[in-house]
Amino acid sequence: MFSGEDHDFCARVMEAGYPVRYIEQGVVQHIHRGSLSSLIKQSFSYGRGHAGLLRKYRRGVFLMEIVGRPFRKEPYAGRVWVRMISADKKMLFLVFLSIFLQWGYRLPALYGLYLAGSVLKKARGERVPVGFFKSFVMAALLLVKSFAITLGRWRGSFEYRVLCL
Repeated sequence: MFSGEDHDFCARVMEAGYPVRYIEQGVVQHIHRGSLSSLIKQSFSYGRGHAGLLRKYRRGVFLMEIVGRPFRKEPYAGRVWVRMISADKKMLFLVFLSIFLQWGYRLPALYGLYLAGSVLKKARGERVPVGFFKSFVMAALLLVKSFAITLGRWRGSFEYRVLCL
């Protein structure tokens, strides 16, 4: 498996009969990627790992998330996970919609503004100094990362014979 070892470890712990608990005071340290290409490679690997984990731990399941509403069906004939709430899928939907609506060309730009505003709000809440321009750059990076994860899920879907989007 290329990624997802933390989830894999927790799943094996639970299968062995031990509990996995959330500790609010817990701190995780991780290294941020130093270049755009390494961010994309890591994100692609995450998506590919999602498909591998779906293959390894889910048998006969259909999972779907749309607008924060999870749907689950078990038993199911295959292994399917569709997550339509990620930033890239929302943006692609708005680009597609803009083709059919006369005023729709504004939708992707408005969503970009929304993402930049969300970044700015979260940064201020965490007391991290982020300027207006930098919030747009960070929103663009969020879209790139989200798209790379989706591409990794597509690749993993073919590799592991599951449907993970």
